[in-house]
Amino acid sequence: MPLRTFNIKEDVDVMIPLIKAAFHYPEHDEWDLSAEEITSIVDDFSMMRKLYPVFQIGGLFNPNLKAVMRGYIWEEGGRAVGLVNISPMGLDHQTWVIGNVAVLPEHRRKGIAQQLIQATLDLARQQQIKNVVLEVIAHNLPAVKLYENEGFEIYSEGMQLHREAALEAPPLLELPEGYRIEPYRVRDWESRYALMKNITPPQVQAYEPIHRKKFYKSPPMRLLRSFIMTVAPMSNTAYLVHHLATNTVVARFACHQRRKAGGINEIEIDLDPQHTILAPYLVSRCVHDSLGRDIELRIANWQPDVVQSALEVGFVNRAEWYMMGMHLSQSS
Repeated sequence: MPLRTFNIKEDVDVMIPLIKAAFHYPEHDEWDLSAEEITSIVDDFSMMRKLYPVFQIGGLFNPNLKAVMRGYIWEEGGRAVGLVNISPMGLDHQTWVIGNVAVLPEHRRKGIAQQLIQATLDLARQQQIKNVVLEVIAHNLPAVKLYENEGFEIYSEGMQLHREAALEAPPLLELPEGYRIEPYRVRDWESRYALMKNITPPQVQAYEPIHRKKFYKSPPMRLLRSFIMTVAPMSNTAYLVHHLATNTVVARFACHQRRKAGGINEIEIDLDPQHTILAPYLVSRCVHDSLGRDIELRIANWQPDVVQSALEVGFVNRAEWYMMGMHLSQSS
């Protein structure tokens, strides 16, 4: 049978060239992976392979860790021509995310992608997972149609914003009056949980539930996270923004900075829409904390003020995306 189980210890060297070739769009070269993105992907997958024993140990405390980077390879004539991965969304026990749906161009339109997707859905059902989600380029209509035919629906839209390292740094704005910033620590999980519960639209929470278990980390999991952060190819800094008048957290921002040569820095911004005055400051702060490399910001359309502030300091909309989801309990 051409379908076989993906093995992270053995298949990283198989998947990297496959992804490079499969994520190439002759008619939309703006969707192609850049050399810097490929560098980041290679480092991330290599780290996952090295940390595989660690994830297995961590699975004693959270079973989802044992499910990281599962999936399937499709082979033709002894050669890998298709790939799909599926993993828990963070430590969420309710939602798994499908990624790296890749088929070599010369093997497309043979139903390979459909069979790979069906295999991952069968695996998720066997594990009694409630929701499965995936991301797809919005204008990749054949892929969108494939997922819709399998039962997925669009529940969120957004942009992949990109800023070139060569651009001049924007002015670093001052934090508006009435707010204060403090570093985000793992023990601050309840503040982050409350923020995300408050600002995430109901249609998104239907597929990506905001519950306490998603944010709380037990002491063993904190130790494991600290170890992983020391060997990860990126350093991570995150902050919470407090509204002084109400003593509530109204924003979180994070910067993921490459430690090695090459690759891309990534930023995250979560902002309460009642405090849009913060958007220009948050973007300018993240850019200044990430200078020296290209920067990427993946942002949902329900954060329009962050999108606008990013575009004003040199980010460009490289691709629009859909998040698509399926409730397995309704489709088994």
